[in-house]
Amino acid sequence: MIRFVAIGHVIFSYVGFYIFITRINTSLRGKIENFDAAISEVLLYEIATLLAVACNDDLVSTQA
Repeated sequence: MIRFVAIGHVIFSYVGFYIFITRINTSLRGKIENFDAAISEVLLYEIATLLAVACNDDLVSTQA
């Protein structure tokens, strides 16, 4: 179960990276002028997924 949670976080990280690349691509086309906004959006996404993974990890450890 813990291994699954770790794999889930890697998948979430790839999704966050995809969001980052998408934001950078749109910024290069002039839709987003602030790179900090694109980076902060990805960081907020990563923080949210880390909290979800930590919550799932706690549920797994208490079921044993």
